[in-house]
Amino acid sequence: MIEPGFASSHALEVRYLAGSAGELHERTVEASSARLEILTVTAPAVVLGSAQRGVEINVEVAERLGVDVMRRRGGGGAVWVAPHSGLWFDVTIPASDPRWSSDVGEAFAWLGQGLLAWVEHLVDADLHRVERRTGRLVHGPWSDLVCFAGRGPGEVTVDGRKLVGISQRRTRDAARFMCWVPAVWDPRPLVDIVVGPGDVMTAAVELAEAGIGLVDLGVDMASALDTLVG
Repeated sequence: MIEPGFASSHALEVRYLAGSAGELHERTVEASSARLEILTVTAPAVVLGSAQRGVEINVEVAERLGVDVMRRRGGGGAVWVAPHSGLWFDVTIPASDPRWSSDVGEAFAWLGQGLLAWVEHLVDADLHRVERRTGRLVHGPWSDLVCFAGRGPGEVTVDGRKLVGISQRRTRDAARFMCWVPAVWDPRPLVDIVVGPGDVMTAAVELAEAGIGLVDLGVDMASALDTLVG
């Protein structure tokens, strides 16, 4: 018997969208029913969190590499997104959904549990320790700058390294959970653009162990997507 995928298990309507990081992030948060949206970004971008103020951007490097720098309406540090570099998906539920919670932190719980089961289906549990973060955000030395340097509620780690990052955006009518899962964890694009030149080498070394990607774990990206939307 084939087990249902993440979307089927959680009664999520599946949609596919493509565009720039800015276009995808600026979509209105609304939902008449729960949905999973698979997002395909058409150009590389550094996406800053809503609370990141005064962050220095290496504009010269960003322009040379053709990287957009934009801000999302959701918490956390900067995230690197680019074509074929990972899975970006949004999960949105209406306020009428029984999974809705007025507690912003508790709102991640059901999603984190579902994503934990998804990851456990993808990796060998005998070889890897897969965990879901519960409780408040845990800061790391670079988490004010880089999302994957911290651990937020609902996020999934493998062997202590973040695999699934989640940011939440809410209105009175719906909650959107923006999720990013890298194919290969490489902090260097973020380090080159967001972290000041004097810190590049230190940041690159310390952030190298902060995250992990599906391909790093030997997971086929097409299979991961299939089990996500199935």
